[in-house]
Amino acid sequence: MAALAIAAIAAGVYATALGNGFVWDDRLILEKQLHVFSGPLAPFFPPDVPQASDFYYRPLVTVTYLVDQALGGRRPFPFHLTPVLLHAVASGLVCLLFVHVLGPRAWLPALAGALVFAVHPVHAEVVAWMAGRAESLATIGVVGALLAWGAWLETRHSGRLVGGAAALFCGLLGKETALAGVPLAATLPWVWPHARDRRAGRPLCVVLAITVIAYVGLRTVALGTGPGFARTVPLAETARGVAGALGFYAMQLVWPRATAPVLTSAPIDTPHVVVGILATLGFVAAVALALYRRATRAAWGLLWIGAGLVAPLVLVVRAISETPIADRYLYGPSAGAAFLIAVGIAGLPARRIRIGAGAVALAVVVAGVVSARRSLVWRDNLVFWQNAVAAAPDEVFALMKLGLELGERGDRAGAEARYREALGARLSPWQRAVVANNLGHLLLAQRRCPEAEPLFRAAVATGPRFAGPYRGLAECLMMRVPASDRDALREIRGLLENALRFEPTAARSALLLAQTHLAEGNRGEAVRWFTRAVDVAPDSPSAARAREALATLERP
Repeated sequence: MAALAIAAIAAGVYATALGNGFVWDDRLILEKQLHVFSGPLAPFFPPDVPQASDFYYRPLVTVTYLVDQALGGRRPFPFHLTPVLLHAVASGLVCLLFVHVLGPRAWLPALAGALVFAVHPVHAEVVAWMAGRAESLATIGVVGALLAWGAWLETRHSGRLVGGAAALFCGLLGKETALAGVPLAATLPWVWPHARDRRAGRPLCVVLAITVIAYVGLRTVALGTGPGFARTVPLAETARGVAGALGFYAMQLVWPRATAPVLTSAPIDTPHVVVGILATLGFVAAVALALYRRATRAAWGLLWIGAGLVAPLVLVVRAISETPIADRYLYGPSAGAAFLIAVGIAGLPARRIRIGAGAVALAVVVAGVVSARRSLVWRDNLVFWQNAVAAAPDEVFALMKLGLELGERGDRAGAEARYREALGARLSPWQRAVVANNLGHLLLAQRRCPEAEPLFRAAVATGPRFAGPYRGLAECLMMRVPASDRDALREIRGLLENALRFEPTAARSALLLAQTHLAEGNRGEAVRWFTRAVDVAPDSPSAARAREALATLERP
């Protein structure tokens, strides 16, 4: 009953997320990715998925998306109901695990710790965002496996051993961060209160190895490659980035100062780095003290936090993800922190346990209110990106996304201000090309070609591997260059050929290229490219103009 109550509280706190819409990558998933999965086994052996990372393998997440779509079509409600229910299940399982590990006499501290996990504000990103569900799926797999294996330690029933392996395997299919459960399971005999034999860790480790090998094998067969890694960051930058990331996570774990900041790199300012170094020293000291005092449960909770932070730190070191720092990466480690709170309360003198639990309950009430409000950040794209800019004002990615959203809503002045603000920040060549391209197209739509052309030229000079700057500069030149200028027409044709190299299905680029050939009197090439514009996007405005041009060319 206690677990059900914790689950209900978790769902109730985050029920405000049920009215949220689609934000960020949600539309990409719905409109460009889900349709490629044609059968129930397709997520486990995925075809080429548009704009998906080569080393992501999370078939269980895709299965939940497909179920949501089958139940509600493209309505946001089922896509938000599922993360809320998953968090409720995770919270209930965490409660059961805490009660079993701490024992029935410590039920009050166990409930206090489970409540902290259920309502922690750092979980808003996982629960309120449609795409955050991978973390809760992984955590459910880990905690479910620990409960099953704990029962096996007591009964030696082989079905519990197999059930734990199945739970961890499903967690890994949700997200690879479930690997954090491996060291937790391997050390479980030392913390499970009714384990028959501490040497039971040997067969458990064999089962763990088989489970992980099966997952890696399936992943390799499905993707045709191993996990894979991206570029390596220089050592000095890595050290500072890891320290800054640890500082960020330490502060967010204690109390999130900002909700869902979108960060494309680790914060390396002095406060984050100093807090990260101090947190690391404190963590090491706590582990040493727990081992010295043989406080196995406290050491296990610290292990849970440390193991859970390995994957997020790998993202910083190897620069794998577009957003290597995020609140959602704390979902698993926060369970370890909540367990430490429960252990701390259980270690108080008997007369003070109720006082400690009461203090936690008061904090939980405040945290619940904060979490309910923060989940509204995912209400829509405008609110989300406004929040992201407010949370990290120097983050260029968030400024760009806010500019795009404002432009789509018709607020050209607001979009232009955000883009110019982004251009004033420190940018990599690729980021500068993207911002210049976006601002250039915004100005081009207002026929402000003299302002747009230098932006496109600056973007093209960086050698971008996307079509926008090439097509934008070509359009600017076509507006101001007479058709008799053969040199300019050749430059325009080269720009459009580059654009089509990166975006071969772009009807507009094909249309413009056909017009350059027509201006040069090359009727055959013009017909070929007008036809191409019609074929690649038959329902587009560019295809309609191409049909008109073809009809004109066919007349005697």
